[in-house]
Amino acid sequence: RLSPRDPLLFGYYHFLGRAYFMLRKDEQAIHWLRKSVAENPKFALAQIHLTAVLGAAGHGSDAREALQTFLSNKRARTRSIVQWKRTLRTKNPAYVATFERLTEGLRNAGMPE
Repeated sequence: RLSPRDPLLFGYYHFLGRAYFMLRKDEQAIHWLRKSVAENPKFALAQIHLTAVLGAAGHGSDAREALQTFLSNKRARTRSIVQWKRTLRTKNPAYVATFERLTEGLRNAGMPE
């Protein structure tokens, strides 16, 4: 509302989506992550989070489609569950629990082990 033409708006939407996911408000998370991807289709971090949230929320076909979009992104560095797990950089219990939910969502979407 304050800056509708902000070139970094996709980042704010991404953080909103992640925050809603941590609050277990998956549908709101999906809404904001979709907006982030729409604002910047090359932003791989929003794509992988959208994939994971869709998978965790039980949106199977959308999750699989989002996974294919993510995997086709040349900027995507994570292409398997093993690689994804290497990105966890904290032992904070709240963050670890959220990370595990995201990991399960990626598995549900069909991310290779």
